[in-house]
Amino acid sequence: MNRTLFYICCCLSLLAGTIQAQETSVQVYDGTTLKVGDVIQAGYKPSIYQYNTIKAMDGKYLRDFKDDIAFSKLEIIEIKDANRTYTSSVKEKTLTVREQSSGKELFININEAIEKGEVIAKPAQRLYPDAKFLSDDLLLALTLRVNKLPVTDKEVLFLISLKDKDLYKKCKANEFEFNSVKVEYTTLLEDMMNNFDFESTYYVNNQLTIGKYDFSKNGYPINFIGNDKLGFLKYGDYNFALTVKEFHSFIPVSQEYGNEVNKRRQARSSYISELAYGRFYLIPLDKMAELPKSDIMNMEKLYRVTLIGANLVGVEVYDFKHCDYNFIGSVK
Repeated sequence: MNRTLFYICCCLSLLAGTIQAQETSVQVYDGTTLKVGDVIQAGYKPSIYQYNTIKAMDGKYLRDFKDDIAFSKLEIIEIKDANRTYTSSVKEKTLTVREQSSGKELFININEAIEKGEVIAKPAQRLYPDAKFLSDDLLLALTLRVNKLPVTDKEVLFLISLKDKDLYKKCKANEFEFNSVKVEYTTLLEDMMNNFDFESTYYVNNQLTIGKYDFSKNGYPINFIGNDKLGFLKYGDYNFALTVKEFHSFIPVSQEYGNEVNKRRQARSSYISELAYGRFYLIPLDKMAELPKSDIMNMEKLYRVTLIGANLVGVEVYDFKHCDYNFIGSVK
């Protein structure tokens, strides 16, 4: 009898020790604390094939998860030590999560997942949720309209390349193929020019530089103007001539959140990169933008066909070029 009691006591002690050893929370490398029961969100896959830090059980083995679950809600049901370090001061943890829409159980190396953007660290905070993306076809129509440029075969072919890649290849290879659709696409482009909506707010995502945190002003200085004399916001092949003289050059961020931002952006690197990305909100102007005079360069020839006048009404700054999460700050 004593032996049975002793055995039961030993089992209870081991069980209590196991329960006590289970982790109910983890502080990830950016300082955020996650707990069992919290709901996190998956980010984009790093490639078309699979996630690298989100796994699923396949038989007896964990495999890279291939389904696209971007922005899906994941409930944390267990936190385990991954038996390796993320940095010298941070241990990697593996979260067991349940994808809420399907109930599927997944496993996430949380620090690596946040670093690579496979788990969202900070959702986007939109200044203008209803803003429209200024796509390449809209940019083409807008540039031709405001600069009073003719619609030539070159522009029509470019529009075809944006709308139908296979048709574009046929048109390039056979002039009769192009001639058969030329009127249709010329009309489409002219309609886009004539009916462009100048009342709406649009956005583009573009690279910028971000400086060190300014403790006297509580925020980050940013720069997105490549040529201060011209004052253009360069976007691909286009240039926005901004009407404001004092550009948005500072993003207010609290010191508490700035500390989190710095840790997140540094990750395992020895430095914090100056590269960041902005979502720029613009209201295009229905008029020809003025170009500065120059005795050295023909400014009209260099810039007219790419120039768009616009009011810059806001900037959001993010870690990743898609500007859909890992928010840093904004200003308008």
